[in-house]
Amino acid sequence: FSLSSYSIYLAPEMKKSFFVGLIALLSCGDPAKNTSQGPAFSGLQAEVWVAGEQNLTESVQTTGTILPNEQVELKAEESGRLVQIHFQEGSSVQKGSPLFQIDDREFQAQAKNIRVQLELAKKEFIRNETLFQAQALSEEVYDASANKVASLQAELDLLNVRIDRCLIRAPFSGRIGLRLVSAGAYLAVGQPLVQLVQEKPLKIEFEVPELYAPYIRKGMPVTGTYSGSNDSIHAVIYAFESQIDPGSRNLKVRALSPTSKDNLVPGVFLNVNLKLNETATAILIPTQAVIPELNGQKVYRVVNGRVKSQVVQTGVRRAKDIEIREGIQAGDSILITGILQARDGIEVQVKDEKGTE
Repeated sequence: FSLSSYSIYLAPEMKKSFFVGLIALLSCGDPAKNTSQGPAFSGLQAEVWVAGEQNLTESVQTTGTILPNEQVELKAEESGRLVQIHFQEGSSVQKGSPLFQIDDREFQAQAKNIRVQLELAKKEFIRNETLFQAQALSEEVYDASANKVASLQAELDLLNVRIDRCLIRAPFSGRIGLRLVSAGAYLAVGQPLVQLVQEKPLKIEFEVPELYAPYIRKGMPVTGTYSGSNDSIHAVIYAFESQIDPGSRNLKVRALSPTSKDNLVPGVFLNVNLKLNETATAILIPTQAVIPELNGQKVYRVVNGRVKSQVVQTGVRRAKDIEIREGIQAGDSILITGILQARDGIEVQVKDEKGTE
């Protein structure tokens, strides 16, 4: 028994239907391949940033140091033995309070001798004045007696000054530091003795780059933060140097703070924030959109579906965006992707629009 010995009989109508269906099946092929497609896009597909106005605070971040309101290193103005110390280390003292006493007995003795001589000279001058008016004494003798009185008075004044220098007083109220000498030590002129500081109000000293020097004004607010605390110190600029430091190219600035925090002492390191300017109409775009050139900077705008380069003037730069001061207006579309392939006149297909929220 074999199938080859048999033949299949199909009626003429069935043969016609069979071949028509077979031809239709072969002509269909893959439906996905027969889907109609338009011409391929030959331009640039990219994302754009729609510029808008934003609030922008222009500030400078720098470092600074807390300074005392007043500070002085007291030194010996006369040589001699230190006979007495009138304070406790680390204590507060008032202006004019005695701090150190240098032995002044020699000066006191000399002053006593001069006072005796001065008293005799004055009596002699009075007698000579009477004789001179009676024309019984020459003018030369009269002038000599007058000069003697003036000379002795000058010597006495000088001794009184030296006696006063032997008692060292506080030039202002403040806190005394650690003394560098002990009672009984022999002091030389100019020898350091102790530090005196007036802690309140505190001063903040910091420097800003010369780029920001034209913005510095008296009365500008300053905020400082320091390690170990979440508190801030608020101060106001009261003075700054008259010129830029030629070495660092920075401007030194000082601000005054009325703070009464006891944990802040002179010398503490600060992070300083200085607000220079604030505007509500700033144009900010992503930093990657700005292209540096030899003579400036530019961006690529999208105008009527095509790329157009635009020279811009930039301002404040932040971590992710940059201020555009000239060249762009609110509503302009700026390329932020595909920048390397962009050129003037190329057609752009915008994939996504981003902008100021």
